[in-house]
Amino acid sequence: MNTDPNQLTDEQLTEIHDIIQNITNKSRAHGYVNLYRGEARIYPKVCSGLYREYINLNEKPDFDKIHDFIAEKYMIYLLRKESDAIVREKMDILAELQHFGAKTNLIDFTPDYLIALFFACDVDHEQNGRIIILKESNDEEYKIINPHRVVDRIIHQKSKFVHPSNGFLHVESYQTILIRSELKINILTYLERYHAITREYIYNDVHGFMKVEEIQSYYILLTKGIEEIRNQNYNTAIEYLECAKSLNEYYYPIFISLIQAYYKDGQYDKCIESCDEALKLQHPPAKFHSEKGKALHAIGNYEKAIECQDRALLHEDPKHEVKKAEYRLEKCKSFIKYVYKDDTISQGDSLSVITILHEFDTAIPKIKIYLDEIDQFIKDEMIKLPENVSSTLKNLKSNV
Repeated sequence: MNTDPNQLTDEQLTEIHDIIQNITNKSRAHGYVNLYRGEARIYPKVCSGLYREYINLNEKPDFDKIHDFIAEKYMIYLLRKESDAIVREKMDILAELQHFGAKTNLIDFTPDYLIALFFACDVDHEQNGRIIILKESNDEEYKIINPHRVVDRIIHQKSKFVHPSNGFLHVESYQTILIRSELKINILTYLERYHAITREYIYNDVHGFMKVEEIQSYYILLTKGIEEIRNQNYNTAIEYLECAKSLNEYYYPIFISLIQAYYKDGQYDKCIESCDEALKLQHPPAKFHSEKGKALHAIGNYEKAIECQDRALLHEDPKHEVKKAEYRLEKCKSFIKYVYKDDTISQGDSLSVITILHEFDTAIPKIKIYLDEIDQFIKDEMIKLPENVSSTLKNLKSNV
């Protein structure tokens, strides 16, 4: 990362200082614990990794039993490796394992808001992040855990752990501050330049080295994949991008390039499958509904293609009737040209065209213009419509 102080303008520095001032002002208010958490994405809940694993279960898991099981298995592992290993407290074991990727019912917090700011900005640069400021708990909603035995990474991150009884924190238990996506790179530059907070500092062990390398790897693979798409080497691009996705499926630009490669290579089913995968991961719905619609149109599934484009437009712009009509116009023209390109017209194809035409039979602005354009298109292409389709078009025009 470029640490040239001139990289940040006075305006950018002022904006970053305003965010920091906002954090400190809120945390000084009565009822706050002065513990912070940075999240690079805005999740539905502030919750533990173990809660996310069991979120779809109908019954609440017994977190204490799961913790007992994890701690016991880890101590058995240590004693087998070193017969004189010191027996450690359960929460110390869980805190250490959490920092190396294990799923526990602990949530990482830190008393250092600059460390939290780093975690809010480190990844997912195309998405908004947030700072979470913990409030005091007047009941048994959570406990604060201070590990007795700590590894270097816990020291550098100044970690404290919140142990929520239900696996998540209620919204009344914290305050949030939005970190806009376009500020993330500037904030990381600021933290490195003025506070020496970097990935190498935060992840200061061999596992951290692997994490930093992994972050760099998926960027490199994504860049190579995009370059191969430009060179029209789509199979090679897909290999790079699938590998990048395996390293970080939450970085949605990887999906965008992967879907583009599948589409251009004519692998429409894989394109649709990747769109569905991206939507399940809660990536931007407008983009992926739109891309799915294009692939469905390419395989001739016009009805579902229109449905996907409607969903995309709805997410993009709630007042999308004109855009929707324009899209249907193009799809209607394409479909008519496709099914009436010879003299063999199936009854099913005729009914499909009638269904699409009836989509225009709503209070859409400029509907007469769209219907006239379809009529003119049929004449220009010298397409002979079956009587039932021709009658439907005529009736629609007479009713507007």
